[in-house]
Amino acid sequence: MKRLFVILISIFLTINISSCKSPTSPDENNPVTLTIYVDINNKTGIEDGTITYPYTSIVKAVTKGTQNTLIIVKQGHYREPELYLKEGMKLQGAGSETTTIERSKYGLITLSSGCEISGFTIMSQWSGTVLDPAIKGGGVKNIRISNNRFKYPDHRAIFLEGSSGSISNNQISGSNKVGGGISINVSDEIVIENNLIFSSGYALSIIGSSPIIRNNTIRDCRLGIDISMAVGNVISSPLISNNTIENNDDYGIRIAMFPCNADLGGGGRGSPGENIIRNNRKYDLLNQSPSSIYAKNNWWTHSTEFEIDKSDISDDDEGTGGQVIFLPFKK
Repeated sequence: MKRLFVILISIFLTINISSCKSPTSPDENNPVTLTIYVDINNKTGIEDGTITYPYTSIVKAVTKGTQNTLIIVKQGHYREPELYLKEGMKLQGAGSETTTIERSKYGLITLSSGCEISGFTIMSQWSGTVLDPAIKGGGVKNIRISNNRFKYPDHRAIFLEGSSGSISNNQISGSNKVGGGISINVSDEIVIENNLIFSSGYALSIIGSSPIIRNNTIRDCRLGIDISMAVGNVISSPLISNNTIENNDDYGIRIAMFPCNADLGGGGRGSPGENIIRNNRKYDLLNQSPSSIYAKNNWWTHSTEFEIDKSDISDDDEGTGGQVIFLPFKK
């Protein structure tokens, strides 16, 4: 009996000690998140990052924050220097209609892994020279850029290299078909979806990468999607489906003179096609690659096999590259 009593006491103490652990004890799987507030309209003269006394600039919040900090930005127009986000930082605006970040120096936002940016208009005034992208990241994983408006004529709106994550539900423009757009270099695990890209230079530039590109509208740019060089043994293999690509000055899609496994429909990556590629000034699709490109089940400018092959697609028939396999097509 005495032994049983000792065992019960031990169990009781163990349970109570466990239950008294601090709720903010470090947990490498679920790190504690600090929340910092920013409001340019704080006129109290006191700034400590709380909801009562928020910082008046985003750079102060980024500087004071740590990994996995949530930064909530109230509506207003913020002119900011370079913002170097720490790992896991989440920058959350009050909405792109009311909350603007404007570049005041050479660049604007540099990402780390796990960062998220949403709810802003992100802009620059044309400086007359090419500057850094609005958002850039190299070797960053699991990033999210969503629900923003970009007005960025100085450079690309977004530049990612060796990275993974998603770019979704953004509206992206340059100025008079200069700047804007998205560049993806040597990256595979990126999803680009539900974006509107217009009045940019190259809407999407894909170099040695294999993103999923779906449900985007790309219009009135200098060039829609540019799939260029392979990098070493890395061949670009983007999956392209359910996009509308129209009214671009040069080409809807250009595939440069390197091996390529782009799948616009019916290819090895499982694209269903369903792209609307039409009314692009030179060709809807230019294939300069030596590779055959699958582009089945899409709509083109014209509605007969002969006209599509002659006027909408430039491939082996014109001596520019490999064959584009576009049958069947949508009418």
